[in-house]
Amino acid sequence: MTNHDTDIEESVLRRYDILCREIESHNYCYYILAQPAVSDREFDALMEELQRLETAFPGLARPDSPTQRVGGAPSEGFKNVRHDIPMLSIDNTYNEAELRNFDARVRRALGKDTLRYVVELKIDGVSISLRYTNGILSRAATRGDGVIGDDITANARTIRECPLRLHQPTESPEAALPGNDLFEEAIDAPDTVLEVRGEVYMTVAELERLNVEREMEGLEPYRNPRNTTAGTLKSLDPRQVARRRLRAFFYDMVAGAEGINTHHEILAHLKAIGLPINPNYACCDGIDEVISFCAAWQHKRHELGYEIDGMVVKVDDLKLRHLLGATAKAPRWVIAYKFPADISQTRLVDILVQVGKSGALTPVAVLEPTPLAGTIVKRASLHNFEEVERKDLRVGDLVEVQKAGEIIPQVIRAIPDARPNGTQPTRPPLQCPACGSCVHKDPEGVFYRCLNTACPAQVKEKLEHFASRAAMHIEGLGPALIEQLVDKGLANTPADLYSLTTEVLVSLERMGKKSASNLIIAIDESRQRPLHHLILGLGIRHVGARTALALATIFGDLDTIMSASVETLISIDDVGDAVAKSIKDYFEVDENRIHIEALRHAGLRFTASSAPASSDEKALTGKTFVVTGTLKCGSREEIQARIQDMGGRVSSAVSKKTDFLVAGENAGSKLDKARVLGVKVLDEDAFLKMTQSDRRETT
Repeated sequence: MTNHDTDIEESVLRRYDILCREIESHNYCYYILAQPAVSDREFDALMEELQRLETAFPGLARPDSPTQRVGGAPSEGFKNVRHDIPMLSIDNTYNEAELRNFDARVRRALGKDTLRYVVELKIDGVSISLRYTNGILSRAATRGDGVIGDDITANARTIRECPLRLHQPTESPEAALPGNDLFEEAIDAPDTVLEVRGEVYMTVAELERLNVEREMEGLEPYRNPRNTTAGTLKSLDPRQVARRRLRAFFYDMVAGAEGINTHHEILAHLKAIGLPINPNYACCDGIDEVISFCAAWQHKRHELGYEIDGMVVKVDDLKLRHLLGATAKAPRWVIAYKFPADISQTRLVDILVQVGKSGALTPVAVLEPTPLAGTIVKRASLHNFEEVERKDLRVGDLVEVQKAGEIIPQVIRAIPDARPNGTQPTRPPLQCPACGSCVHKDPEGVFYRCLNTACPAQVKEKLEHFASRAAMHIEGLGPALIEQLVDKGLANTPADLYSLTTEVLVSLERMGKKSASNLIIAIDESRQRPLHHLILGLGIRHVGARTALALATIFGDLDTIMSASVETLISIDDVGDAVAKSIKDYFEVDENRIHIEALRHAGLRFTASSAPASSDEKALTGKTFVVTGTLKCGSREEIQARIQDMGGRVSSAVSKKTDFLVAGENAGSKLDKARVLGVKVLDEDAFLKMTQSDRRETT
């Protein structure tokens, strides 16, 4: 190696180290201090530069690199982890008297007249233990049974609030701000083994986002944030965990806390080294202050963007904790005060039955409006008829409704003593309420279904899904208009939409000539939607947007997908046994194939590489493109659509099979990889020249 090469290597290492430190510092400012120091665009530019370096120099990446948060390949299972210090549970109290009993018991054991406590919010999440070796995250584990948990290090790396590298504690947290004279000193990792405990949770907004996706995929919504968090952390695919946007708070140090004497000092130290703590805690002198603080948060808890189910009361002095010790199950120096569930009593006015696009019949409680957890509740999901029968819910009952940890209000129980005379048990319907067809129970499930694919309720749901923004994006075709079209017999399948005329539409209520004309234009434009939009629009059970895109990209045309075996389908990422079987079953139904042929006749795209399947060979036929960076001539999706219109195939990753990389500004690591592999790179001008040319050859 020449001296010049050595200089280059040293400069790369130096730049790489600076980038890692600066990005982690920005993460600290954003997640710990809530004081972003740069814009999102500036932060993304730093990340892209780091990714380019790691791509160009594969041996450069280290375990604490900020790029490790995206999640790696799926693991085969979790290893067991034995906790050196057991993760004990916490005893619960449920009222003021029990809190006072706890205080009296602790003071009696210590011979104290009064004690200082630290009171924290009890996050409704999943306990986690993180171990740092020389300041680098080396292991993350679940609580398990308190003695043995699961090693979830790969999953924890995807959580932004779990720092991959700790800060050196300083007198002021602001010392870690980029540009500060103490920046270099503040970032240096402490040379020690440190273990912290915390709680991983999911925000209410994130659960709602996930449930919107699941609804589009025909899946049952997640019930509450905590269970969804637990299931996410148990995923064997860290990439799926990264997509869930989990959060975390930390509250204790069980190793490496030498020299710290109180719990409030622990919280300050956690924040100083880069671990987020919940800011809503208080140091309380005596049990009266504790009770007042708990009472205040019992009323304010719904102002938070995440769920809490109580408060945690801890003796502040660590030496006193040591004197108190622990039982076999729980420490004696801490207690949880559990909030009573938000429960409201109201009258069950009716039980409606909704029919989904898969034919599933779902009972829904219609309630007299009642205030609950900050909202007015008028309806509540009853989930399925087995639950209705188990709770013996009857129309006319006085019922209790709660939201405790639930986003969707639920009926807890009926109050038998308040039941009016003459009420009748609620039974599953024998016929579909929408079409009158016989109802069948799932052989291995709890749902009753209408199997009539011509059922008006299912037809309306399917048409609404087909026209949705995520699928064929037919602007102006909403639920009210679809209801008229189905009720008047004008549209029963998606293909029927393409036979509509302006004259037919103007005959409908609240449909003027201009609106009708605009809708016809929107329907016509939808013929050119990419193949993955059509696949999603078909409404195949368990097939969401991501799976639809994967099917279109890998198979290239709908006919190949229709003939694919279950084994072939399973080989695709994100397609498991249930999804593969669902896809295969869908295409084996003769009626579905008839509808698909009607869509083909209507001129929709059946290939991912060209406009209508019958069109002549295009200029980009047989060529594979990857698009990266920011382009001025259109969004990435629009550029990809243009490539497909001209016969090209679009891929998401650069490989030896890639023919062209279309690179805009801030192209990132894909540009570096393309250069290494010798893939031809097109800037925006070259791409526009290629796609505007009538030449058939692209080499």
